[in-house]
Amino acid sequence: MTREHPKADSIPSASIIEKALEKVPLQTKEQAYVAFLGFTKALKKIHSMDTPAVVKLTNQFSKSLGLEEPPALEPSTVGKMGLKGVPGLTIKRGAANKGGPRGGSGAGGRRKPLDDSTPTASGSENRRPKPPVGEPRHKRPKRDQRGQGSAAF
Repeated sequence: MTREHPKADSIPSASIIEKALEKVPLQTKEQAYVAFLGFTKALKKIHSMDTPAVVKLTNQFSKSLGLEEPPALEPSTVGKMGLKGVPGLTIKRGAANKGGPRGGSGAGGRRKPLDDSTPTASGSENRRPKPPVGEPRHKRPKRDQRGQGSAAF
């Protein structure tokens, strides 16, 4: 049983909030939805909720953000959150992976060689030469060569 506060009609807070939410970009609302989903899922044991109940609550949250429908999630996001097969989620279909919000191609930092005729195909010209076998990469100066004011470690 819910009762509204007697002064609820005299304070136009609902319309103020609705106007403010109209100014929030769609991408921000979608990010808030995903964040709330992850946060609520992490607390589901504390609140004695099962996973479908978490999704249902999160979908209600999306309506409070002014979204008509819950946003569609990337399949990788659903998988990483352990939500595959949970009813109530909308999953993007046929979305090409463009490297995510951080950019890149998903190659893990590896670059493809240009071609065999290009001298920089291996990239070895930009590397330091390796020291001869048996020599350390960096020789530490002896104590008497360090200088007068340095402390011994």
